[in-house]
Amino acid sequence: MARFVGITLERKRLEPKLLVSRLDRLLAVARALVAAIPAARIADTIPARPRSYADIAYHIGMIVQGFLDAADPEREGELTFAHFERRPPADAADPASLAAWLEACRAALLDWWRVHAQLPPGRELRTYYGERPQHEVLERTAWHVAQHCRQLDYIVAEVLKLETAPRLRPVDLAGLPVPGQVWDAEIRFA
Repeated sequence: MARFVGITLERKRLEPKLLVSRLDRLLAVARALVAAIPAARIADTIPARPRSYADIAYHIGMIVQGFLDAADPEREGELTFAHFERRPPADAADPASLAAWLEACRAALLDWWRVHAQLPPGRELRTYYGERPQHEVLERTAWHVAQHCRQLDYIVAEVLKLETAPRLRPVDLAGLPVPGQVWDAEIRFA
């Protein structure tokens, strides 16, 4: 787009090692945030969206699973849009189960990195939006997870007002191209 309108876009990509480190932190924060949500509130929904707090937490893990399906040579898979449509199983939609799910996703990501850190960042991965370089898909995974962590952080701090819960730090988001707003304009919590 920048080329089309005749401007120079100067955006530096974070290195893969730093992206994995950010994802590690983001998943740990997401796990702690969802664990802080009272079980009686986990099924509450986002205004103007058919998505519950549990759905957001599960979605964060599915973003990582989708990346791993495409990036892990043993899986020989693809990042599909269906990854993002999945909802938590009914018997695993409580805060403790969701926290365990996020920890399992975090462990899987770190295991993948320990084994495959040497894979070329330019290797092509299959995604629902075409073949894309691994580095680009990893970056997109990190900012997608970051944006939903911002939403969980908002829910815990601003909606539920859980003062003792962990919070995201500005450094957790530094260098990630996240949107300026936490929510779309039509979403307004009472």
